[in-house]
Amino acid sequence: MSKPKNITVEITGMSCASCAQRIESAIGNTEGVSESVVNFATRKATVTGSVPVKEIHKIIEGLGYKVVKKDVPSISKEEIVQSEWKRFLTSSILSVPVFIISMFMLNFKFSDLCQFTLTTAVIFWPGIGFFKNALKQVRHRSLGMDSLIALGAGADYH
Repeated sequence: MSKPKNITVEITGMSCASCAQRIESAIGNTEGVSESVVNFATRKATVTGSVPVKEIHKIIEGLGYKVVKKDVPSISKEEIVQSEWKRFLTSSILSVPVFIISMFMLNFKFSDLCQFTLTTAVIFWPGIGFFKNALKQVRHRSLGMDSLIALGAGADYH
């Protein structure tokens, strides 16, 4: 048996602390792992044990998350923040007219079509990530924050 070593792996696709807990538990239950710590804020897993790195990558990817490989450049935090900010602004700009039309009960020709079109754009453009992640979670028989958001948004979208 080989000597225990520390391995640090960068993970993408986690959306909440529950995701980090799920990964930590799966890695921790692997034979040859003495300690597993997944930090949601830094997007990193630190594993102590005699398990090969490829095995850890396989476990994480088997849960539906992605591992940042050393030879592939990772997306910077600034790029992630910029992307999320664009999604937020897009959904806000498209949601404000829907809010105004529905809250002030403005009835004009095609008001229902206008609300439907704008809501569809919000659900399936900036919001599609929640549905994709929820589908991955369902496939792996685990539910997280994305599943909750997708369920709520999908139920309300009728």
